[in-house]
Amino acid sequence: MDENTVFRLPFLKHFLCTFMGYFLFVFIDYGFDINIEAFIFGTLVVLVLTAIYIYFCKYSVNSSSIQGYNVWGKKISIQWGDIDRIKPLNFFGIKILKIYSSTSNLPIWFPLYINNMSKFIQLIQTYTNMNNPVAVYFNGYK
Repeated sequence: MDENTVFRLPFLKHFLCTFMGYFLFVFIDYGFDINIEAFIFGTLVVLVLTAIYIYFCKYSVNSSSIQGYNVWGKKISIQWGDIDRIKPLNFFGIKILKIYSSTSNLPIWFPLYINNMSKFIQLIQTYTNMNNPVAVYFNGYK
């Protein structure tokens, strides 16, 4: 059995994005008249929920496949040979690579800001042939 190399999302980036959403929600709803204790409690809730999300949201690769999540959050695995196309997305500065399989309708939504991206690219080059759409995309990626 191949050993998976696991990649996680960066905690600080996700926490700051989630916190900014929470802050805007509170500010739009209450303006400057907020209860500071409730705001601090809400911030702690955002911190804990972000930590739980980062802990359980793992992306991985091995010599035969890549594992990630579809748009609905369902974990899926695609064999390297089954990848037929990719589509890069930039959603307000958040870069995502949609990886399509010839055997499934739903692609993996793979974030391009995982921790240790250089190791991920190195493994892609090791595990795939140069004609694989993922390898072609990451050839010369910075």
